[in-house]
Formats: sequence, structure tokens, C-alpha cells
Amino acid sequence: MSYPTITLSNETAKGVFAASPDGVYAAISEKYPTYLFDVIFDNTVKVIDDSIFAGFHTLRKVTFGNSVETIGFNAFGNCTGLQSVEFPDSLKTIGEAAFTNCTGLTSVTFGNSVEEIKISAFDSCIGLRGVEFPDSLKKIGKTAFANCTGLTSVTFGNSVEEIGDHAFLKCKGLDIIDFGGSTPVINRYRNSELFKFRTPPPSPPSSPRMQFCLRI
Repeated sequence: MSYPTITLSNETAKGVFAASPDGVYAAISEKYPTYLFDVIFDNTVKVIDDSIFAGFHTLRKVTFGNSVETIGFNAFGNCTGLQSVEFPDSLKTIGEAAFTNCTGLTSVTFGNSVEEIKISAFDSCIGLRGVEFPDSLKKIGKTAFANCTGLTSVTFGNSVEEIGDHAFLKCKGLDIIDFGGSTPVINRYRNSELFKFRTPPPSPPSSPRMQFCLRI
């Protein structure tokens, strides 16, 4: 099913939409009585501003242009109707709480250039099932995927260096974490109940860092 689509350029994204989210919602509500809509950021947009669509429960789909490099703080937080996200290869940073509590989100596809996922970026995205990170990823902030209770597997590329405190806190369905060719600095997968833990040789991380991983 397709929904009404709003296309944003660099100018419009930094104008009314960023400055007055309540006004934007009123305008959308008046134009589209069903309140269901999609958003496209065109190729002029490099930065998605903080909280630009936070709380828009009827946002169904976001399409990013090939110039987006940064997604700001809480940009799509609590967009509970958002179902899938595909990031372009241009994206480097996913901001703090950018997609927090997007409970309807079931699929996230990362581009080949993302380097950092910040604090609580996907916290409480309970619909996520599996996540695969590219080789470009170096850092995951604390609680980035905390409370993602539907998450069952996570696969890292070859460059991850740091996984923050409680990054996968209370991911009780998480069975497998595969670090591929990297051995990151790990800070507590507390209550993740991991069943399998795969690391490259010569040795896995020290046991104190894996405390409370009940399935290891």
C-alpha cells in the first residue's frame, strides 16, 4: 500500500519542518485526513535535523537521498508506525535516540559507510529481529539497542572497535552475536541471555565483560 508522500529538500527540511513540528503535523493532518504519509529526503539533504519527525506515529516510510551523512538526535523517535529503514552509503553517523521506541520497525539496512551508532539510537525497537553491520562500523554507543526484545542475532563487520555500556541490555531473545574479524572493547551485554558468542581467534573477550549473559 502506498501513502501520500512529502519530499523535502535541504531548504524545506531546515525550515518549517525543523522549526515547528506541531505546525507540520497540523498541516499534514489537514491535507491528508488519513494521517498516513511517507517522507523522502532528496539528494540535497546532508543532515537530518534533531527531532524533525519525532512522535509522528503515522509516518510509514522514510527514503533517504544519497547525500545524507548524519541523522540527528531523536530525529524519528517514537515513530511507531515506521516499518523499515534503508540507509544510503553516504550515511556516517546515526544520532542519539534517532529511532528510539520505533516499535513497528522490523528491518534496518545499513549502508557501507556508517561509522558510529550513538547512544540509544534504536532503544526499544522491539520489532527488530536481526541486525547486520557493515565493515565500516567502528563504534556503537551505550544502550544503542537496549530493550530490543525481539532481536535474535547481531553480526558485525571487521572494524568494530567499541561497543558501549549495555548496548544490548535486556535483549532477552538474543541468541547469537558474531564479531566476524574483529574483537571489540565490550562493556556488558547484561541480561542479553546470549546463547552463542562468536569471535575471531585467538581468544574471546574476558568473562567479566560478558557478565549476566546467561546463555553463554
